[in-house]
Amino acid sequence: MTKKQIDELWGDGGPYSQVNLIFENRILDDKEARKYYYVQAEINPLTFETVKDGLDDFRDDEWVMAICETGEEREDENGYNAYPFRMQNTDKNDLREAEKSLEEIKKAVIRMHKYTMEVLGIVRDI
Repeated sequence: MTKKQIDELWGDGGPYSQVNLIFENRILDDKEARKYYYVQAEINPLTFETVKDGLDDFRDDEWVMAICETGEEREDENGYNAYPFRMQNTDKNDLREAEKSLEEIKKAVIRMHKYTMEVLGIVRDI
């Protein structure tokens, strides 16, 4: 691998990304108007681009497809931000739904990392 490829993985010789659950509170005038849950995936550029190039291998993977479809290149630094899950909070069960989606999206990112590692021939003994 080239130094550029290693740098674009963000990790120490392997892919690094992160997944966040975001709580958004919208305030209108003097009161809270709405609440939303978002799951954000911050994907290293080499993984995102490798998976996009091999997207046919993921056509039946709902969450990987959603990450790729919503992913946008970050302006402030390299990499991609994706928001594959968004839900307005309307009842007490919505947080559970958001947390479940967070877990599924984490698994999808791991599948993306494994694919990238296979394509690039990265073997990790962790």
